[in-house]
Parts: sequence; C-alpha cells; structure tokens
Amino acid sequence: MVTNNSGLATVTEDFVYMLAADDVLLPGFFEKSLTVLMQNPEADICCTHSANLFGTKLDINSDLKKPSTVPCYFNPKELVTVLSEGRLWIPGHTSIVRTEVCRQAGAYLPELKWYSDWFLIHVLAFRSGLCYVPDALAAFRVSHTSFCAKGERDRIVVSKLVWHIIELLNSPKYKDVQNSFFESGIFRNWPDLRHEITRSPRPWPDWQSKPIYPGARSKIKTAIKDFVYFVGGDRLLGFIKWQRRRL
Repeated sequence: MVTNNSGLATVTEDFVYMLAADDVLLPGFFEKSLTVLMQNPEADICCTHSANLFGTKLDINSDLKKPSTVPCYFNPKELVTVLSEGRLWIPGHTSIVRTEVCRQAGAYLPELKWYSDWFLIHVLAFRSGLCYVPDALAAFRVSHTSFCAKGERDRIVVSKLVWHIIELLNSPKYKDVQNSFFESGIFRNWPDLRHEITRSPRPWPDWQSKPIYPGARSKIKTAIKDFVYFVGGDRLLGFIKWQRRRL
C-alpha cells in the first residue's frame, strides 16, 4: 500500500489504475473503461466484469450475474440497490479511479492491508456512483500465496481489520457513506459482523467486536489447500478450483 500511495502521489493524469503483480489486463480495458467515464463525468470510478486465472485457466465468470448488458452508469442510490440484490460486485483489479478524488478520500490506507483498495473503491463509488462495463477485461490471478490469500487465513487479523473499517465509517471523514456500506449488504461476507447485523442492525456505534475463530471444518479446509499447494503449487490448486467451478 505504501508503494501504491507513492505512485499515486506522482500521477499527473485525471485517472489512475493500479496494476498488481497478480493482475492481468485483457484487450480493450482502458478504451472501454475511459469511454464510459468520459460519457458520465459525475462518476469517479469505473469497473468492468471480472475474470479469474486459476493456474493457467482463464475463467471469465460467465455464470455470475451482471447488472447490465451494456456499459452504463449507476448513481449512488442505484448502486446500493444492485449491490444489495447480488447483481454486482466491484473488483479492485478492474477499477479505474479519478486521481484527485482518490487522494482526497485518503488513498490506500496502509492499516487496512489487503482491504485498503476494497475500502477505497467502495467509498468512491458510494459517493459519486459507478460506471460499469459488462465485459471481462481484467483478470485476478488466484494464488494460495498471494498477499490477500495468506492474510485472510489469519482470522484474528481479519477480525481486527473488519472492525477497524467499522471505526472508520463512524468517523467524520467517512460517515457520509456509512449507510451505503450497510444497506448494500456487502458486510454480510464477513462472519465477524453477521451477529451484530442480526442483533443490532442500525446503531453502528454500539456494535462490539466479536472475533469469529475458525472451527474444525475451516481448519480442515485450510490444511487440505496447504497440502495440495505443497504437492502441485498454484497450478494444481488452480486446476482443482477450475474443475469445481465447472461442476
């Protein structure tokens, strides 16, 4: 994240895209993304449909729902709706953002680690709306040893990061998008928050951190992935994930 912020500080163009080492761009990404951004100057961010690389297999996620079949713009209210209905997710590796607004929003917060880009792009999208391109134009390489994959196996660290996000959304700098984060339903992906959402869905300041530690089933799944990676690396692990998605 320090590297991202250092690069962001030197950018002089209107828009910026951060390409990670495990991301792959496909033809037409910049042309199509910038075209829809130029057509919708109120937007500060554009994302495309996401693709994944499982080993050497490219999966364009054709089975995932799309909120539109043509490039379009969702205003902040419409964005909350399509996210809550499960018709869209905003991948960081497919997102081009407006440079100056990105800086004003706090850029990539190092303390959020692998969630820093996730938090930033959602803050931008909930404030300005989102441009969307329905084509798969950027791929994320699924790797057992990536920064995110290794980090998310540490449930204690994940819990601390999630609750720090809640603290940020209770702060004056981000309170304007607090309701959008909640109403969009994107927090349901974190077990740490499900209890609080059920128990006390509205009074955010009253939510209490309750780390969810991995049970036996979670530990077994992790052990199996570690063994498969030890035997065949990302190529074998990717092949198995690819086959599971085809079933």
